[in-house]
Amino acid sequence: GNLDDLRAKLENGDLDAVVEIPAGMDTLAARGASDNVQVYYDASQTVNQQMLIPALSQVISAIDERIGGYTPPIGMNQQSVQSHELRYIDFLLPGILGMTLMFIGVQGGLPVIQQRQAHIIKRLGSTPLRRSTLVMGDLLFRMIVILASAALIILVGRLVFDVQMVGNWLSLCGIILLGSLVFVSLGYLIAALVKTQESALPVVQIVNLPMMILSGTFVSVASMPAFIEPLIKILPLTYVNDALRQIMVSGTPLHSMTTDIAVLSAWAVACLAITIRFFKWD
Repeated sequence: GNLDDLRAKLENGDLDAVVEIPAGMDTLAARGASDNVQVYYDASQTVNQQMLIPALSQVISAIDERIGGYTPPIGMNQQSVQSHELRYIDFLLPGILGMTLMFIGVQGGLPVIQQRQAHIIKRLGSTPLRRSTLVMGDLLFRMIVILASAALIILVGRLVFDVQMVGNWLSLCGIILLGSLVFVSLGYLIAALVKTQESALPVVQIVNLPMMILSGTFVSVASMPAFIEPLIKILPLTYVNDALRQIMVSGTPLHSMTTDIAVLSAWAVACLAITIRFFKWD
């Protein structure tokens, strides 16, 4: 295909790599010449660095051995499509940020259950306070805590690890707010459906653990087994991490930003609606 079209597909995440083979490669040995194969790849996908590039190097080495000669007739140049050198900490920081939003948000439902067991919420039920007002007020408080934690993580990443912010700060704040809303709402959903704090703890772990492991926090989703792909696609943290990486380090998207926002908005609306419907004062 056309090189520009293929590179555009690579940058959009539709291809893993683009290999450009110069003309006349099949006659290099006869002419006693040498040339390089050009490889374009996305360094934000760790599977490319760990598997794809070494595999291509082995293929070219095997060709060199077959052709022979003191000077290898074929070499390989590597060029990342990233605007800056991407390190593992650059890949990791958005995942850590997303995981922090998840932990603080989901566990925010535990104090609500504790207050209900202590009959504090029951006393509030005897006042004109509406259930929706109680949930929304506490929701706002939890989101402020999450935003402060997110700001601290970004500050440490910038000052200690020199993680560069590639995208727009307003877009980043918007995704953090939306992700906070999703996970806090999920925490309150647990509080609405679970009666005691003792029974809520394992439920919180069951919710958090799959998202922490499967949503691309520490390794790329592309390296996950294919049979768990349907589960990965329904986890909200998958879309939070994807959106954060697109904005912070210009990583290759798993989904378009519109898809990420739509799925997260659907999660937030569904969790809040179910919480308000089933929340009990005692």
